[in-house]
Amino acid sequence: MRLFIALIVSAAWASAVAQSTAPFVIQLPASVPSEQVLVTYCVYAQDAYCSAIPAEPNRLSYSVPATHQGQLVTSLKAILYAPGSAIQTVTLQAGANAYVFAWRPIPPVSLAGTVAMKDVSYAGKVQLELKYVATWAMQFFGMRDGPVPSFPVGEPVYLKDGNRFEFAVPDFASDPVSAAGFLHILAKEKGTGNLSALLVPAGSKTKIDTLKVASFYPPDLAFTICPANASPIHDRFGFAIRGSEEPCVP
Repeated sequence: MRLFIALIVSAAWASAVAQSTAPFVIQLPASVPSEQVLVTYCVYAQDAYCSAIPAEPNRLSYSVPATHQGQLVTSLKAILYAPGSAIQTVTLQAGANAYVFAWRPIPPVSLAGTVAMKDVSYAGKVQLELKYVATWAMQFFGMRDGPVPSFPVGEPVYLKDGNRFEFAVPDFASDPVSAAGFLHILAKEKGTGNLSALLVPAGSKTKIDTLKVASFYPPDLAFTICPANASPIHDRFGFAIRGSEEPCVP
């Protein structure tokens, strides 16, 4: 009888250990290209460890190990993003290791603006990229500091005549998870893809290269440029900035 009870206890212990070491799994719907799903996460053991999962094509799930540096992970927190879908936050405890990513479309809004550069046109020469910056992420992860996750939004665009541009931006402000975020607009060199400058809303006094998410943007926002390094940007790269030796510090 004692042997029988011991075997039951041993089996139960082995089952508990197996559950605690099973990886955390983010399951993806077949209708969503896995290479578009971006996952930033933190796992918690004696210490916290944060990272991101490299996006790969033809995947039905992403997984995160339930051990870190020999320690059993007690929980996981993750931020999931896919273009056109609402940003999702995930909290999983050890033993409840699976989450199904649910596609939750949010409508786009127009973000149009003009880069203030008198008498100089860079139509078709400068590529702009838009990023969503999850400034609320550190609070969600329970971290005091660290890299702030950001996600590319939509396709890059080129400046048009008059140095105008327009993005179709998901209405992040309509969703309580993403409403506290900001947008970055990056200017990159045509051909090399190197970062040249950041676009700053006109009138900004602190050179903060962010724009608060909103459900409506004025139809013709004005932006100025803030160089990404301490050297003047030559016009063959797209932005000829006079007197711009001071780098942009977000």
